[in-house]
Amino acid sequence: TDSTATRMASPLDYTPASSLSDDLSALPVDVSDSTAVVNVPGATVSLDRSQGSVKSLLEELAYMLRLPSLVKAGFASQMKDNSPDFFALTFSAAQGIACKYGPASAEYRAALVLIDAAVATVVKEMQTLYNGRLNTHVLS
Repeated sequence: TDSTATRMASPLDYTPASSLSDDLSALPVDVSDSTAVVNVPGATVSLDRSQGSVKSLLEELAYMLRLPSLVKAGFASQMKDNSPDFFALTFSAAQGIACKYGPASAEYRAALVLIDAAVATVVKEMQTLYNGRLNTHVLS
């Protein structure tokens, strides 16, 4: 037998849009080839996209923002049944930014601003998908 496993595609598999900037258009960030500029209270923070934790954060945010459309495309019939659905999302890259730049840094504050905006956007879109039948808990 062939010992090479072939992974089947999931409805939640992520394929990037034409650009990261397109994927993140709902957030308060300007993305260029080398930086992501975020306005935080009292400052403008430029995140270096060559840093692994910044790259990971932006990719996590892009996936999260695409999640409602992926759920709708892959699970439309299950959303209308009477069985509860469960989604858990986590941002591991924010911890990487805190470790690299410090938990009191402007970079970490920028990451939190982006995460807060993404969570608010996704919860609103998921509420619409589930016709207001969504129970949301946000932990930090």
